[in-house]
Amino acid sequence: SLFHLNVPFTQSILDGQRFDQAVEELVPLKQLEDFPIFTALLSFDLNQGVKYIHTRGPVSEAIQGPYALPGVFPGIAIGDYFLLDGGIQELAPSKAAKELGADVVITTTAFDRLPYYTYDSPIRAWARLINIIKEDYSLPIVDAYSDAVIAMDVGSYSLMDFHLAETFIEFGYEQARNEMDHIMEVLDRAGIERRYRDVPLRADVAQATEDLKRDRLFYSQPVNRPIAHFGRDHSILAPQLFAAQERWFQYGWGFESGPGAVDLLAADRLDWVEAAARWKKLTPELDLAGAAGMRNDQFWAGTGLQYTGRESFAQAGVVWRQEEGAAPFARAWYDGDYLRTEALALTPGLEVQGYGAASLKVPLPAGLAVEGTAVYRRGDAAPAPHIYRGISSQEYEPASWQWSGEFSYDWTFDYTKELLQLLQMTGFELYQFADGELGDHHSLAVGAGARFSLRLLGLKESSFDGYAAYDFQQKRPTFRLSVDLSF
Repeated sequence: SLFHLNVPFTQSILDGQRFDQAVEELVPLKQLEDFPIFTALLSFDLNQGVKYIHTRGPVSEAIQGPYALPGVFPGIAIGDYFLLDGGIQELAPSKAAKELGADVVITTTAFDRLPYYTYDSPIRAWARLINIIKEDYSLPIVDAYSDAVIAMDVGSYSLMDFHLAETFIEFGYEQARNEMDHIMEVLDRAGIERRYRDVPLRADVAQATEDLKRDRLFYSQPVNRPIAHFGRDHSILAPQLFAAQERWFQYGWGFESGPGAVDLLAADRLDWVEAAARWKKLTPELDLAGAAGMRNDQFWAGTGLQYTGRESFAQAGVVWRQEEGAAPFARAWYDGDYLRTEALALTPGLEVQGYGAASLKVPLPAGLAVEGTAVYRRGDAAPAPHIYRGISSQEYEPASWQWSGEFSYDWTFDYTKELLQLLQMTGFELYQFADGELGDHHSLAVGAGARFSLRLLGLKESSFDGYAAYDFQQKRPTFRLSVDLSF
């Protein structure tokens, strides 16, 4: 996620340091005044009650005020100013552009409509009041200072619909094309020559996005963040793409500065603890990683190199365990749109142990899909994925197979469903499944369930999954509700 929770929430719910750094990575020039096309951003200063226009300074600093929302994203202090988003007074900065000397002002507006018409709750009333204030301040400014307006009717879409970014970009592109004839007339009347400007600087958006996804950004300022997980195992040795469902908390603390990152993680009453350190971008593709921990009263430590690709990941190195000594290890996974694979191999005593897992999802028309998953485990040197949804002791012999087949229907809402203007739900998925275990014992389970995600302020995602199954080996039903919370 672009944002961490801003614990202890004295300034805001979300912390924007990760987002600020991601934007700076995306732009080829790091100072606002160095941009080849003059760029300015608008904030509002609470100390003096005036608008503040950013035209200079580090990009990662200049963007903080323009997106800061009270209670949601923190404001920023610059000298004697305390800056927040200026949108409530000037949603589209037409006047600011004119004050900076623009000959022609082309304004884009996107006034949203709330997806309800009764305001009998405090949250709904507050949201409606904010919309009225925005329109009362901004619409007269747009009319007075704009030479052309690209008005985008975003209907009942929410301010928090960040997952629809590509949809909005395409919508804006089409609206601009529809207004292009009028814009050209405005430019001709103003005597402005039309030409294409060559801007040779280009950002490597794909690489910056991948660095963000794989947590390989460098932070110019130290970042401290609490860590909390519930519902799935996020420990270092656990499977990543096929993480096991757990019913206990994991908690800890993370610190990042420059290329260095350190995470401390524990579970339950310190039944196990672990620490991980990483030096990012030892080369453009490789990180140096190390970890140590205590689990089941056994100490372990490991170090190695870590490769990060666009859709793939790999690690190789040596792990030392208290009872078995040192052993080489390798781990890799691929996370594509339809195919996911993951494998881990350890060689204690020259005996190969580990697991392999693969999942293939085939989309069908009308939101339907079929998915097949298989897991093979050899030995007990490392935790393996557990995908069987029947009743299982989870005590496997050294060689064990699991398989799963699933048929699902994904229902995506036309508009995001919101709860208290804080939580967003974009849809849900219904599924039927048949799972099995093969090895020293054989099991079969069939069932049905539903899963969905909630996004806090459209950004922090939590997953919920519930199902009912019948286990033919145990001859009785089982029910489970799992939650995956990660902050």
